Amino acid sequence: MKVRFNIRTKLVGIINTVLLAAALAIIGFASFFFNRDNVARVQESNLETARLVAQVMKNDLNNLAEKMRLLGVTLMQNLPQAQVEAVQRPLFEHEKDLLSTTVFTLADGKARPVGQASNDALVKSLDSNNEEMQKILGELPYDKMKAGNETIQSLQLHGNIPLMVISLPLVSDDQNNVTHSVVAILKQDRFLRTVSNGTRSPDQKDDSDNLNTSYLVDSQGYLLAHPDQQKVLKRENVSHLEIVKQLISAKTINNGQTRFVDPSNGVAYLGAFKTVGFANIGVVTQKEEAMATKPARQVRNTSIYITTIVSVIGFYVIFLFSLSLTRPLISLVEATEEISKGNYQVKIKKTSNDEIGDLSKSFTEMTQGLAEREKIKNAFSKFHSKDIADKILSGEMQLTGERKKVTIFFSDIRSFTSISEKLEPEQVVELINGYMTRMVRIIFAHGGVVDKYVGDAIMAVYGTPISHENDSLRAVSAALRMRAELKRFNEDQAANGKPVIAIGMGMHTGSVVAGNIGSPERMEYTILGDNVNLTSRMESLTKEFKTDILISDETYAEIQEFIHCEARGTTKVKGKAEEVAVYEVINFKEGYEFIPPESGTTGESTFIGKTPPPFRRHELTPPPFRIKKAA
Repeated sequence: MKVRFNIRTKLVGIINTVLLAAALAIIGFASFFFNRDNVARVQESNLETARLVAQVMKNDLNNLAEKMRLLGVTLMQNLPQAQVEAVQRPLFEHEKDLLSTTVFTLADGKARPVGQASNDALVKSLDSNNEEMQKILGELPYDKMKAGNETIQSLQLHGNIPLMVISLPLVSDDQNNVTHSVVAILKQDRFLRTVSNGTRSPDQKDDSDNLNTSYLVDSQGYLLAHPDQQKVLKRENVSHLEIVKQLISAKTINNGQTRFVDPSNGVAYLGAFKTVGFANIGVVTQKEEAMATKPARQVRNTSIYITTIVSVIGFYVIFLFSLSLTRPLISLVEATEEISKGNYQVKIKKTSNDEIGDLSKSFTEMTQGLAEREKIKNAFSKFHSKDIADKILSGEMQLTGERKKVTIFFSDIRSFTSISEKLEPEQVVELINGYMTRMVRIIFAHGGVVDKYVGDAIMAVYGTPISHENDSLRAVSAALRMRAELKRFNEDQAANGKPVIAIGMGMHTGSVVAGNIGSPERMEYTILGDNVNLTSRMESLTKEFKTDILISDETYAEIQEFIHCEARGTTKVKGKAEEVAVYEVINFKEGYEFIPPESGTTGESTFIGKTPPPFRRHELTPPPFRIKKAA
């Protein structure tokens, strides 16, 4: 009695490697949670740093505001110069960054200075003067001063010294309208020192814990203080950063934190903000996410190292157990290669009593099915439209004999025998292939099917296996397009010193029998019937009528709304007892214009005119032209 060992049993030996993989999974989860915890701690650190910087900033600004108001009141009282200097001297000695303090009256719709105290020594040390200070004061926002708002602006001296201009309401009347404001101009050094404490400098590259950056922004997102002084000098606006957007829009909260990406460089950051509580400014502290998650990445890299070692061990274990699987699998591969070469007679012997053995048996049965499918595929080898062939093979259409109404098309090259006698065989083939390629592409584009080639003649049909309500219009439109395409083909031929050709085209609409015709060894899908012979006669009549496109009365009845034709009378046709009415196809009717496709366009079939035609587009290849109303 044979014992059956299935694949599941054989894979028991791999459990040891699975256990190792489970250990790695635990490491992976640990790395994930460690990373999440580390990010949370970084965000807390950012928020605490922002809070501390904002608190220091608030204290400095409040102290400065008190001194500004004290000096401003002094300047308003018209005291002797000695007393004013006695008040301002300790102020300038303590506030070493303060350049000047000015009191403005806001009457008459503008701000006028009524008193000023200046740190002349500091101004002179900066190579500046009182006139330059007055110019800076002239740029102050009067409307905000009048509204009684505290304001802070970042300006610059000589284009390379950042300054801060602070405006405070000083005196109000009985209606709480601000009548006087006090304005101070000071260097940015104190604010730069504040935001730089606990902040990585721009040129710092080490891996210390001091990796966050703090900066001060106003209510519009402009930088007021930043460790990189050039950003302040350029009046850089950072309102596009998500953390700054939250700071600006904060109404009921005074702090927040988020992850955001700087669109200017694509770097992700973890950031937090805290409002200062003065002049609607705030402090933002941020840290690169990559640096914040560095410890987690180190854990992950260690996990990868361990996984690599375990994988090598696991590969060796799996190799030992795979010996019983490789031999039948190799046989399957060799059989697959034979099938790819078209040999469907291969068989694989079942060598084991497990799933691999069952696979070998199923593979042999599959090759028999593929052989049957190849026979079916060969039955449609003569279909010239891939879309139709695919539908037939997918079972969407049945190719049994059926009677259908179609429009039949015949074309033939005039005097081709005499032309070919003057050419080498290779030149004849080149001529025919170039001509056929262009003409058949147009037939396909209009939903037609090339039934067969008879030497230099083309037989096509519109309406089978797939029928459209506008098959006649498609056929005649295609013939007009072929006329235009033949002209371009002949122009190319003449330009290269090659012979030009003329063709005749005939079309007729009627019932035919469509189906598979042939023998078991070779079959093709075609159409049969008297109407096929009549169409061939229509094409021959083009010589007699000295034209290139003739259609029957049945076809004319269906396309006369859009196509201009001229009646050429009736004529006797071989095989027909009654005479046949024929029409010469001239062009599209007045009110319609032939527009060749532009390069790169879809070229979808569109009619724009007095009356909507029976189609606008079809499911096959987009047709190569449009028709629109003539100008």
